Amino acid sequence: MKTLALLLTLAVLMLPVHTRAADTGAVSEIFACTFNEGKGWEDFERVNAQFAEMLKKIGGAATNFDAFVWQPYRGSFDFSYLWAGYYENFQALADNWQAVVDSGMEDEMDALWGELETCNSGVANVEMIYDSPDYPPRRQSSQSKGMLESFQCTLQPGKSIDDVRSAIKVWQKHAESLGLPFDVYMRTPIVSGANMTHSYFVTHGSASAYGANNSAWLTHPDTPAIDAMLAEVQSCKNALWRSWQVIASD
Repeated sequence: MKTLALLLTLAVLMLPVHTRAADTGAVSEIFACTFNEGKGWEDFERVNAQFAEMLKKIGGAATNFDAFVWQPYRGSFDFSYLWAGYYENFQALADNWQAVVDSGMEDEMDALWGELETCNSGVANVEMIYDSPDYPPRRQSSQSKGMLESFQCTLQPGKSIDDVRSAIKVWQKHAESLGLPFDVYMRTPIVSGANMTHSYFVTHGSASAYGANNSAWLTHPDTPAIDAMLAEVQSCKNALWRSWQVIASD
């Protein structure tokens, strides 16, 4: 996977020189990847393990993130999988990039991933919009995969992201009243070539949990009104994935 090169220009006027920029919230570095001919999931496990060892060798900021892989399960996909790294804030992501560059191992890492795949990449803000105390029930791995729903969205004509956030506040109250064991995140692009304004993903502990959660959601009498409210401000395409953690921060 190619490390993104990002040029940031800051204009800071009339501020004391000692003022430190505020940290952002969490951000994600995302790669939508297609396996090269003859490559597959066994090759992914090998390459990802080698990549993790390289990161440990560098240490410090290079290891300060968690990463998950999304394996397509149901829906329409034009790539083999999605790999997403999650960082505490934008500075942590940039420090990771700098640590890799300073190590002199960037080309080696790119060559390692390059033998496996071809990827498109992006960076997004990540915000948790529903946090269940009952999720996750267990640590997930390639032998113990969770289920993940994704929703890729665009704004309805005349609507803004502020309208979306207002609708989310109402949705949150409905979700809290049901108390279901899933977590929900919202992403908004920072660097992206995708044709979307925002997206969501919902994490479930297992296929059975996904079924139980959606059954409870879809059969609740208040859900149709909530869905209609959301449809007024956004149009979304959804997909279903199996997901598990592939990199753990130190």
